[in-house]
Amino acid sequence: MLSNYHSHTDLCNHAKGYIGDYLLEAKSKKLRILGFSDHCPYPKDGLDTWERVRMSIDESHRYIKDIRGVSKKENLEIYAGFECEWDFRYENWYRDFLLGELNADYLIFGPHWVYDTGNFIYAPEINTKKQLFTYFDTIIEGLASGLYAFLAHPDLIMSDGRAWDANLKAGFTAIIEAAIQYNIPLEVNGQGFIKGKVKGEKGMRDPYPYDAFWNLVAEKNIPVLCNSDAHFPENLVDSLHLARDYAKKMGLEIIEKLNFKNKKLL
Repeated sequence: MLSNYHSHTDLCNHAKGYIGDYLLEAKSKKLRILGFSDHCPYPKDGLDTWERVRMSIDESHRYIKDIRGVSKKENLEIYAGFECEWDFRYENWYRDFLLGELNADYLIFGPHWVYDTGNFIYAPEINTKKQLFTYFDTIIEGLASGLYAFLAHPDLIMSDGRAWDANLKAGFTAIIEAAIQYNIPLEVNGQGFIKGKVKGEKGMRDPYPYDAFWNLVAEKNIPVLCNSDAHFPENLVDSLHLARDYAKKMGLEIIEKLNFKNKKLL
């Protein structure tokens, strides 16, 4: 069963195509499960939560309504979700608004930022040990919340080309252990294969997936989820296959269908 639970639309302002465009691509390439998980809106509370790369609160209602509308007509499973960060200040927002009022099917944890000195810093721009350890601790806190269906692109921080070291290994090992403890799947993200190469310690490489991290996952023999993280309809299934091929190469068992448990928390 070919499934993809990580898909974006033009509502996030850095993707192209809307729900119908992705649906056409899904049907043409035999996708059986299509999950939309665009970047969630945040309340206006004075913090810079990167409004420029996410839908507005008003748009979130239309997003859910439009997904529900097509899901009643199509002969494939279609789900409505959101990609969220983790910050304890927004836990009730995720639970009460996204899962509650909007009745989203699932949330995914896409850790793009770390909070430091009053600002949210993009993960690949982390450049101090304090920020690094805070980033890993924040991911573990998010996994412990029980709100998320899976952890998206867990190796995103490697996309600046940084070199593998003992601190990264320790942090990633802790994330893997937390994912096992809280039964949260880790995602092999196909978007990294089409973003363009970065200069790493051993030459040019894909930003992610990062082999050293996935070797650690393989050692634990835990199944993983593969997604395209599509920002363009034409990448929906093609990048999914790139992720699946990588998982197979690394000896990872692939989860074909998610069992949503988030709604039990309401």
